[in-house]
Amino acid sequence: MDKPYVKNIRLQIMKYAIAFSLLPQYILVGVITVLTNMITFSLAFAYSKDVYVSTLLGNLVSAFANFKGLSQIFASESHGLFPILLKYSTSLFLYYWLSVWTTLLFIDLGLIEVAARALAICILVPPGYLANRYLVFKRVKD
Repeated sequence: MDKPYVKNIRLQIMKYAIAFSLLPQYILVGVITVLTNMITFSLAFAYSKDVYVSTLLGNLVSAFANFKGLSQIFASESHGLFPILLKYSTSLFLYYWLSVWTTLLFIDLGLIEVAARALAICILVPPGYLANRYLVFKRVKD
């Protein structure tokens, strides 16, 4: 028979295991999103030579790809498309703000821009995952 503290430890381990069970799929969606962004940016820049337009197109197309990928992993408790899109858009805005702030912080600490950006992305994967998992979509697809 398990002692109460052993049972509590097991419950806590299971809680975290369940929380991060979809992390590999989330990371795969993130990789696909980054690739989509880079390909779209490259094609748009090759055509227009405008960094701003190319960045906007890359972000819009990759945001759609990201939303589609995340909606394949997670399900929404919201009724209708508008509430989930509002939550997702809000999370994108907050993620973008944190991403820029973190990248600039690492640049100020002396890292080169590409390294600072890569480190910021790596650091923000877990909070981004938890936000999408528990605040935006709230449940796992059956």
